[in-house]
Amino acid sequence: MTARLALTATLLLLALLPVSGRAADSLRLTAEAVDAVILPAFQRFAEATAALERTLGDACPEQDSKSAFATAFLAWQGVQHVRIGPSQTENRHYRIQFWPDPKNLGARHVSTLLSAPDTALTPESLSRASIAVQGFPALERLLWGNSPINPHECRVAQAIGRNLSSMAQAIRAEWTEPDGGFRAILLRPGDKNTLFRTPAESLRAIHGTLSTLLQATQDMKLGSPMGSNPTKARPERGEAWRADLPLQALLANLDAALQLYQGHAGKDGGLRAGVLEHEDSEIVDISILHGLTEARRLTAELATRPWKDVLANPAGYRTLMLIRANIGTARSMVETEMAGMLGLGIGFNALDGD
Repeated sequence: MTARLALTATLLLLALLPVSGRAADSLRLTAEAVDAVILPAFQRFAEATAALERTLGDACPEQDSKSAFATAFLAWQGVQHVRIGPSQTENRHYRIQFWPDPKNLGARHVSTLLSAPDTALTPESLSRASIAVQGFPALERLLWGNSPINPHECRVAQAIGRNLSSMAQAIRAEWTEPDGGFRAILLRPGDKNTLFRTPAESLRAIHGTLSTLLQATQDMKLGSPMGSNPTKARPERGEAWRADLPLQALLANLDAALQLYQGHAGKDGGLRAGVLEHEDSEIVDISILHGLTEARRLTAELATRPWKDVLANPAGYRTLMLIRANIGTARSMVETEMAGMLGLGIGFNALDGD
């Protein structure tokens, strides 16, 4: 209800602004995406990490802790691609999830952290420690270790849980602060705004989050662990593979992509509205929607099976190839045709140059 009231107020404000039709459309699309899709997703992430912190605080019960981890991690997948604003402040994105980790820095730094006495472990000291030990990957190593978690490991896990929750609450708060919050900065472009000078720049930032999501799923989350064929697959390159969450994470990513394109419940806050305003939008819209929905359908079919088994099985591997191809189709249209229809030129995202 709060998000809907905020969106209504924003749209009334936009109606009074002396801007061109395209500029007003850009601000409207940006406001709707933020209020109906992005902010609710950050709210879910904040709630899930708070629940994770509470669960770990009760002596790290094994099954409950693993379940709370999975819930919080999948909530993160709903905002992971929003690499703008508060998520980037103080390097929070990588502190929440230092991944991929090709040099296996996480293992070494977690070992170092475990060797330190409990008295040296405080929320402040953890926030100053290596980013490889501050978030989900380090916590996953502890919860899915080779043996039941011991009291010292539990205290480290509790510190990580507090850190995750603290960052999630800070991100949510910094988006919505009445004066100077990132939402206000994004929706008030102009000459005095050092981040967004025009409505198109604000919309480009939102469009870029969708492009980021599709590139990450196609290249990092699927392409890297799949290799060139099943015999060269590397399941340990999968996201949260110890917890067997790569496919569930991908499913959450595709849900997030569909919400950002179609809007909440397929009707509120989607960038699709800007595409459909064009007479020649049918092929673009069908390509994006079909690519995303087909990729989601195929992922859902696989998501109940172990990640390693899917990669090793020829039929499962072929399905992953189809998923990747469908994501690629949607990504191509989002980064080219859709960007042009929204008046953004060629699309760029947070992963360009990585």
